[in-house]
Amino acid sequence: MKKVAVIGTGAAGLGVLSVLIEKKDLEITVFEIAKPLEKELSDLQTKKDIKNFYDKIYDKIYKNQKRKFPPPKTNFANSLPKFKVEGKEKIFKSENLGGLTNFWGGTALPFTEKEFQDWHISYQDMKPYYEKVANITGISGGSDDLNTYFKDDFVNRPSIIMTSAFQKLNNFKKKTKSTNSYFVFSGVNRCMIETRENEQRQCVACGECLAGCFKDSIYCSYQTIDEYLKHDNVQIIKAKVYKVTENGTIEAIIDGKVQEFLNFEKIYLAAGCPNTTEIVMRSTGIHKAEPMQDNAVYVFPILNFNFSSIKNYNENSLSINNLIIGLEPQTEDKQYAQALVYTNFDYMWRYNIPNSIWRLTNWIFKLLRNRILWARLYVHGKDSQSYTISLKNDELNFSYAQKANKKIIPEMMRSIRCALNKKGFWIPPIAPILQKSNSHYSSTLPYNGKNIPVNENGEVLKNVYVCDSSVFPTLPAVSLTFTIMANAARITDKSLEL
Repeated sequence: MKKVAVIGTGAAGLGVLSVLIEKKDLEITVFEIAKPLEKELSDLQTKKDIKNFYDKIYDKIYKNQKRKFPPPKTNFANSLPKFKVEGKEKIFKSENLGGLTNFWGGTALPFTEKEFQDWHISYQDMKPYYEKVANITGISGGSDDLNTYFKDDFVNRPSIIMTSAFQKLNNFKKKTKSTNSYFVFSGVNRCMIETRENEQRQCVACGECLAGCFKDSIYCSYQTIDEYLKHDNVQIIKAKVYKVTENGTIEAIIDGKVQEFLNFEKIYLAAGCPNTTEIVMRSTGIHKAEPMQDNAVYVFPILNFNFSSIKNYNENSLSINNLIIGLEPQTEDKQYAQALVYTNFDYMWRYNIPNSIWRLTNWIFKLLRNRILWARLYVHGKDSQSYTISLKNDELNFSYAQKANKKIIPEMMRSIRCALNKKGFWIPPIAPILQKSNSHYSSTLPYNGKNIPVNENGEVLKNVYVCDSSVFPTLPAVSLTFTIMANAARITDKSLEL
């Protein structure tokens, strides 16, 4: 049997393995740091059981995490480690089985022809791989104005539950003045979440998504990869990969010592943008990659003055993105942007409040749950922060290459306000707040790049393929995880033809 290796088990690792697992003549070795990540999954039946369960989780969060606002997502009180940028922790590290999909919100939209404009491949090239991934992960959603931009959304599961406030916001037409630069539209979030009735992981809309889902409803790649690892021709080695070579050798660190693993015919790098870049720089001897892009995200409130929101304060809800507001540019010099909209979820406040105080004050936040919606505006990588990434003393080093371009935001906000400031909704005339960091990393090893050439098949060394977002030539505002999965499957499929 032919020996192949896959490095990483996050979004890209899923895409790679989804193709390899179908081949019967391969011996597959998966390399993953695989640090333990506690999962507190339970078969809770009543609202009281769920409340008691999360009371304990919030106790752990308050004891173990530093106070932050807005708070970062955790996984049953576990937070992600980070790389430092100029002395401050900013860039998320991926060290667990499932990578960053353990911590994401599940939003899954494909890139369109516009997002692929600067790539060497087209949407039609990617479409079969989007379909393949959607059949593995499942995508919830519905038919609405989001389809004016995303003609195909690969939805194959019922929509998530949205509160009455989101339904009202989504249902009226968002007409904009002809003088505005963006056409504004909206639709229910398309996301990888289990919404089918009578399924074990079916979402119960308890609103505690960001504290860790006790039902495991939000898709994580480990759910599938864990099953792949049970195949007779698949094994996992828990190690940090140090470097790879053209002759099929992998050097990995186990218990502080470097060990060699030999004779792999093909090696697939799917460790996430920072980690894959580190491996490639060591393996090629080049100590500086191209700047790592990261979508800039701006946060602003949407106030809801509709009377019905008072009586509907106790509706079931999700604390992940509920509604997507798209901004399609009307001129060629601008890029698509999108705002992901959230309810005023409890986690935002409970993260920083002990349970004793929460019990006395939670009624206030319940009343505000539908009265304040929070939007996170994602912009294209060209107008976002980016980081210089290099090897220094044999370790990854990050520094700012470019700060986010705030000058483009007022024009976007004018279009959004023009579209949304009606029917009882209002966006205050204040500047949105730029988040300090995000988790959409890409473009350090772009196809046909300057510093480290990666060919159009993703090959960086002979029979060594870069399969994650490192190869993206650009970073659109559209959530990238679905495309990471699909493109990794495409690269793997094409590599097996060579």
